[in-house]
Amino acid sequence: RVWGTRISSGDARTVTFLVISLLIGFVLTFAVKKWKKTAMQETAEALVRVGEKSDTVVCTVDSGHFLSDPLTGIPVLFIPDNTGRRLLPEEVYGAMRSREVTPPCTTDRDILTHFRLIPYTTENGGGLLHCYRADSVVISGVEKKAYLALRNDIGEERGLCPSSLLL
Repeated sequence: RVWGTRISSGDARTVTFLVISLLIGFVLTFAVKKWKKTAMQETAEALVRVGEKSDTVVCTVDSGHFLSDPLTGIPVLFIPDNTGRRLLPEEVYGAMRSREVTPPCTTDRDILTHFRLIPYTTENGGGLLHCYRADSVVISGVEKKAYLALRNDIGEERGLCPSSLLL
């Protein structure tokens, strides 16, 4: 008898099967959640090279960051302001800081071919983001293509990396 109800041997097997199935389900759910949490990196180090200059940027990995160049599909890596100041050509850094919707004032063909205005939208609106294609970005020993953009929050020391750069 269970809770005052008579259970036959066939019913007992069914109840036992259901209880065991539920336990297995809970264990598997817990294991998968734990595996996903450890599989997804929270930070990554990116070695960014622009021309002859390079710097290592510690980045927060953002699985909800999908911004990329609509023409090439190359993702955008947000770098701290101080890293941009060190790495980027002066004209490019100035254009990025000014946020004017114009390319950098230069006749340098190399700078102009690396520069992009990439459209973006957020909850607060949208616009065109100044981006500059890095010559190389190395994450976990694998070289990737990426555009660089400056983080809005001046003083922030970490970059913001799309999870697509880790794949």
